[in-house]
Amino acid sequence: MSEILQKEAAAFVDGSAKPQQPKPGRLKRARVGRGMKVGVAITLLAVTGGAVLLNKGHVTTDNAVVTAYVVSLRSPIEGQVSGLQLRVGDTVDGTATLARVVDERANDMHLVDLQAELARGQAEQSALQAQRRTLLALREKLWARAEQYRAAQTADTTAATHEGAAQLVGSAARLDLTRRNMDRKVTLGRLGDAAVATVDQAVVDEQAALADLAYQQAHLVSLQAREAAASQGLFLDNGSNDVSYSAQRIDDIDLRVAEIERAAAALEAGRAAAEARLAAEQRRFAALAAADLRLPNRGMVWKLGASNNERVAVGETVAQVIDCGASFIVASIPQRDFSAVELGGVARFRLAGEKVDREGRVISVTGDANLAGDRNLAAAPITGSAASGTVRVEVPPSGNSGAECLVGRTARVLLPISGGGPVERLLRVVTERLGWLVSI
Repeated sequence: MSEILQKEAAAFVDGSAKPQQPKPGRLKRARVGRGMKVGVAITLLAVTGGAVLLNKGHVTTDNAVVTAYVVSLRSPIEGQVSGLQLRVGDTVDGTATLARVVDERANDMHLVDLQAELARGQAEQSALQAQRRTLLALREKLWARAEQYRAAQTADTTAATHEGAAQLVGSAARLDLTRRNMDRKVTLGRLGDAAVATVDQAVVDEQAALADLAYQQAHLVSLQAREAAASQGLFLDNGSNDVSYSAQRIDDIDLRVAEIERAAAALEAGRAAAEARLAAEQRRFAALAAADLRLPNRGMVWKLGASNNERVAVGETVAQVIDCGASFIVASIPQRDFSAVELGGVARFRLAGEKVDREGRVISVTGDANLAGDRNLAAAPITGSAASGTVRVEVPPSGNSGAECLVGRTARVLLPISGGGPVERLLRVVTERLGWLVSI
């Protein structure tokens, strides 16, 4: 048909020939071609409208990936890694030890000093206890000697008391005799049968006997007091101490034992403090010398940052673990669709390589700056130069194994919108398709 039109146009321009009438066969073929194009256009519009209506109420994006938050196992100390038997994709339990870091060069000087200080304190305590036992044994011997001396002194004073009592009886008898003698002499003197001197001598003898009786009575009281004091361990002999030498030594030993117990109490307090410091230093040294790396919960190994026999620094990552059961989709959408996505709505997504759609719920809609600051994500969609928004969609939990975990897989996501969008999209697509048909 285009050839016929070109020939007619050329003839009209030249003016040398009249326009040729197309042959009937050619006109029929031109009408058939025009009808076919109209049918194709109608079919194309129907398919496009159906596709748009099928996706009614959704914002579609192919820039989406299933992700999860990463838990990094970092070494708390500097040392050498051992016992690491993990591979990417392995399932790990929260109670298992994933690796051990050992530092053979940990400084234990302070620990050794505390152990030596505690040993010295214990040796001093042992010496004081031995000295105390020796003094107490000597005290027992001195106590026995003091008791023997007290018993002897008590027996001696008892004998002296008995002797004084006997002398008192004799003095009383002599006083009675002198008094009778004095009475006879006084009677004879009155009768003139006795000389005055004889009578006076008899009176003096009676007074002397009375004084001797008083002395014996006082002496007996003194002896009884000595006897009572001796029974209590006190001695009243002139020029002697109040107690025996053995008792004095016992007093000295008691003072020394009191000093030893005071020193032992001070050493015991120092030992308790040294043991507390030693226990704290042992815990600190144990934490610096070796550390076990464990997970707070179950997960899957995502990345490995070290291997066995490798030396790591403080804070260096040994492994990264994710929980596939808490995974979600992060999808990037244009900024023009940012406010159209329905928060809490049901989204459909299809993972790459699958033919079945899955459903999830929109849990957040944020700007791309929020995604840029979230460095703990295991995977993130591709970021471009144009401004975009970030949509998070929850997904059904998956197993923590390399064959089941969905983290890292890309997806095509249909996000629900709050309203007004489908008609505008349908009109835009129809306009685009009509413009394409016109240009044919």
